[in-house]
Amino acid sequence: MMMIAIAVWLQWLVAVHRPRRIARIHARNEMRKRTAKRNATLAASRHSLAIRAVAVAAGGDHSLALRLDGSIACLGKNDDGQAPRRGVDGDFVAVAAGYAHSLALRRDGSIACWGRNGDGQAPPDGVDGDFIAIAAGPHHSLALRRDGSVACWGKNSDGQAPPTGVDGDFIAISAGSWHSLALRRDGSIACWGDNVLGCAPTEEDDTARLNSTPFMTEVHVL
Repeated sequence: MMMIAIAVWLQWLVAVHRPRRIARIHARNEMRKRTAKRNATLAASRHSLAIRAVAVAAGGDHSLALRLDGSIACLGKNDDGQAPRRGVDGDFVAVAAGYAHSLALRRDGSIACWGRNGDGQAPPDGVDGDFIAIAAGPHHSLALRRDGSVACWGKNSDGQAPPTGVDGDFIAISAGSWHSLALRRDGSIACWGDNVLGCAPTEEDDTARLNSTPFMTEVHVL
């Protein structure tokens, strides 16, 4: 079985494979429940869906699957409109899922948003721009422009989504719970946001003193 795409959230693993040229989606509940007396592992559930998909995204309690025709299938919880049962039609090329919001990148570079918008992470009118990639944290969103800069919106409690965005020569982005990352063309990584666990190190952090700017850190991977 050859996997062609995979997405992971705290409780879910979603993958697309290509058996006999037909893509399907597998969702697995990997949640571990900790009790006062002992650790109890919940039985993993596996569901196979006959969806011809090219990309997937896993949110807090929902999943997205980008079909070959550019439309999106939505699965899971929909209490905030993050996974409408009818799916979402459009000419999409990428998907991203936050805790209770969803993003989809159109072929023309604009972004469609739906679901929870309490922190401005999913403006109902979408986001216009010349974007080439998207990423979603639980309550914030990122989009990579063709010029290499990053647009940010949504919750910015720890500097994870500065409204002015981040300039740079970036080629990839990723969003964590309270921090964000961007990969530069030269292989270095910029980090910003919360660093309580060392996931976005700053020079004030005793465990990782790296070259940094006021809110961004340079991480060089050899």
